[in-house]
Amino acid sequence: MAQYGSDSYLQCAKLPMKSVTLHQPPLDELADVLQDALAKNFKAASVKVSDCPDLSQPPFNLSSPGLGGQSTLLDIGSATYLTPVAHRNKIYDLKDIAHTIGLEPTFIIGAGLGPWPHTKVNCEMIADLTIKDNGISNQTRIAHIVNEKCQLDQLPASETRCMILINLFCSKGQNAKVLEVKCKGRTGQDDIISCMRQAIQNKYKDKLIGLGGTFLLSESKAKQHIMPDFSDIPLDTPQAVQNWIKFYQQHPPLVAVGTFVSTDPGLDLKVQHFHGINSSGEGGHFYTDTQPELATYIGYFAIGEILHKIDQP
Repeated sequence: MAQYGSDSYLQCAKLPMKSVTLHQPPLDELADVLQDALAKNFKAASVKVSDCPDLSQPPFNLSSPGLGGQSTLLDIGSATYLTPVAHRNKIYDLKDIAHTIGLEPTFIIGAGLGPWPHTKVNCEMIADLTIKDNGISNQTRIAHIVNEKCQLDQLPASETRCMILINLFCSKGQNAKVLEVKCKGRTGQDDIISCMRQAIQNKYKDKLIGLGGTFLLSESKAKQHIMPDFSDIPLDTPQAVQNWIKFYQQHPPLVAVGTFVSTDPGLDLKVQHFHGINSSGEGGHFYTDTQPELATYIGYFAIGEILHKIDQP
């Protein structure tokens, strides 16, 4: 691989990869599991199986309309590549990965680190791109810090790289049945994704279930982080990492994309990972709402058929 050049990346075909067929409970059964858990964590909650709305329209404005067709979770890289010193050679190309695995054409959404060689600075990636035979629709945003504030930029169509760690949901972008989740007024301690993930884990134990999708948070601000540029000082403890990361309260409405899995069967999976953006030029790694009594969510999630772990340490 060339030294961080404009087109450098690690070829997927040369990277270690493990593939796991995911357990797929009936959607109506999953809806009941999530309904019970969310009702204990929010003043009002409803989960049902529905047709996916057109996600390319407001308020989601994604690059494809649906979440159906060859639904696949990708867990690429590892958080261990970030510490104690960032492995800047861990650069991956989503177009190359989609081609190697046989996903093309594909609609990709998710959360990870953006292409440092392009930005010349570490950045959070809010992935949203559709790869077709006739080209790429790339609506991926990157959030980075400029003068202690968030700057949100859109990547050009030709820039499809990410690095170090990223979690993605891939599909054909087709209309399909999904889980529609609506919640309002958080009363519990768990964020919405943790609540859903733990409910599925408690129900299905060691069966690996993976979901991906998008949600809209309105009325409440969101706690999100943005990683600064890579640290020159080794990040050799969890506390050092926390001190390095910058936290922000970002304004609603916020649209987030990402994935979560019920458990990690020894693959070094990131069990939940969502990044969000708003129309005010803010973005980052989603933690939770910060005004729980006001928080209002609507989300659409699809169940994955297979998970590929790429470049596990």
